[in-house]
Amino acid sequence: MYIHRLTGEITLLLFLFVSCTKEVSYYQEKVPEGNIVMKNLTPQRVSDNLILEIVGIDDDRCPVGVVCSSGGEVDIEFKAYINSEYFPLKMCFDDSYNSTGCSTTFEGHVIEIIKVSPFPYTTDVININNYSVVVTVRKL
Repeated sequence: MYIHRLTGEITLLLFLFVSCTKEVSYYQEKVPEGNIVMKNLTPQRVSDNLILEIVGIDDDRCPVGVVCSSGGEVDIEFKAYINSEYFPLKMCFDDSYNSTGCSTTFEGHVIEIIKVSPFPYTTDVININNYSVVVTVRKL
């Protein structure tokens, strides 16, 4: 009898929790202007009809404290939702001194990666959740 009552109380709490959540469309958000800071697995509306979501980061930049033959680059995988359709989008970023970022044209938008942080150090392992990617998006 105690188990049935406990199960009922847990079910009631779960029902209340689920019924209080509100589904919000990302298309209802205001479109940010200028540089947009993105985090992993957080969809971000970047134009009237485009949402970007970071799904993977492969950081091959030369860590501080190591001598490398090249500076390396960061590969970033996005999920791009345009008018509710999903498209994979992969971009790379090279933050060497002569680079101004990288850009691509996608479905009538110019997407440019401005910065990827944090920068790797020899003693630190960066969790994908700790990265932030700064992008700008403009419509053509």
